[in-house]
Amino acid sequence: MNLALPDQVHRFAQRMLPYSIYAFMVLYPFSVKWANFSILAICALGLLSNSLSDKLQKAKTNKGIWLYPVYSGVLLLGALYSADTRYAFKILETGIPFLLLPVLFATAATLDAKTLRTIGILLVAITCSVAVYCVVQNVLDIRTEKVPLWYFFTWEYSYSHLAGHIGLHPTYFAALTLLAFFTVLLKGDFTTVQNKVLNTFILIFLSIFLILLGAKIGLLIFFAVAVVLAFIYKLHSKRQLLIRVGIIVLLLVAAYNTPVIYWRFKTAVDGVLHAASGQVGADYRTLHWRCAAGVIQESPWVGHGIGDVQEKMNACYDGLGRLAELRNYNAHNQYLDSWAKTGILGLVITLLCLACPLYTSFKAGDQLFAIFFFVFLVVCLTECFLNVQKGVTLFCFTASIYWGHLYNRPGKLTA
Repeated sequence: MNLALPDQVHRFAQRMLPYSIYAFMVLYPFSVKWANFSILAICALGLLSNSLSDKLQKAKTNKGIWLYPVYSGVLLLGALYSADTRYAFKILETGIPFLLLPVLFATAATLDAKTLRTIGILLVAITCSVAVYCVVQNVLDIRTEKVPLWYFFTWEYSYSHLAGHIGLHPTYFAALTLLAFFTVLLKGDFTTVQNKVLNTFILIFLSIFLILLGAKIGLLIFFAVAVVLAFIYKLHSKRQLLIRVGIIVLLLVAAYNTPVIYWRFKTAVDGVLHAASGQVGADYRTLHWRCAAGVIQESPWVGHGIGDVQEKMNACYDGLGRLAELRNYNAHNQYLDSWAKTGILGLVITLLCLACPLYTSFKAGDQLFAIFFFVFLVVCLTECFLNVQKGVTLFCFTASIYWGHLYNRPGKLTA
């Protein structure tokens, strides 16, 4: 019996697949819930876009694809020995994209250069549009409250104000902004005067917006990558290097002299120093990490199961006298969280999922995707990025694009 689908079905799915991708990119910043519907469309069209033999051939060629279903398997294993199975299966539901996107989208018919270029353009256009919307809304709010616009730059200004207008966490918004910024920097068209002016304006705007967002880890990634690129990316003269370093120093000074940024970094440093000296500091993240480390020590080899760690974290917060403030807060570190839930195996698989595409893209000379995966790797130091829908979908979408449609094709994003 022949189970092969007609060629017309494959061709229809191939034509419609790019539009489902574009829909995801438009919806993601505004509503992860609605973006998930486009994810389902991507997976369905990816399934129908080519034959089973083509999918198997792709999976054999791009072995990195299988890391993500393995991660899903580790989560399932962690659910089986959880006492709170209801909460465990809720976490499993969040991790569904780890199974669906790599298996169905990454093995789909390879996207053409035009579609990949449109993805790059949409990433930049949507991020800039959403950023402008958030800035405008924030200015209107400030004017309504009859406070000066300089409130933007005072220590009273909350970093969550900008991102709050679309309901996206500032750190996740910062990650999206970084992806857009480096896409313009590395793949933007600077061949004509008009394009140079436009792309330079976009880079300046995204830099300022990143500073206003105030996400500490986003700023650290930005300056770390910028310094490295200043010394290695298309460097032709010492004068060019001096200009690049000057721009970076100027941005550093601007960030340092923005009180909300200075205050947030100072609080974080003080929290780390307090934690190192054994005191209970005021910085929440150091408290999360301290409790997560204590939970890990109770069962370092196999973890506690994905459904039971939060209860133990709450018990730790209670012991510190901070339960009212920190109830149900997670570890705010993906590596500590995976270790606490699924032991050494979970930690290793998590590291492989994040580090393998970084190593592969760097080795292949694909600077843009190496930066993308570096962003995800570092953000996971301060967020449980793979535990929430907005993090899982963004990472799995990017990884599936890379492994399934750009692997061994560096530079094709804007070809």
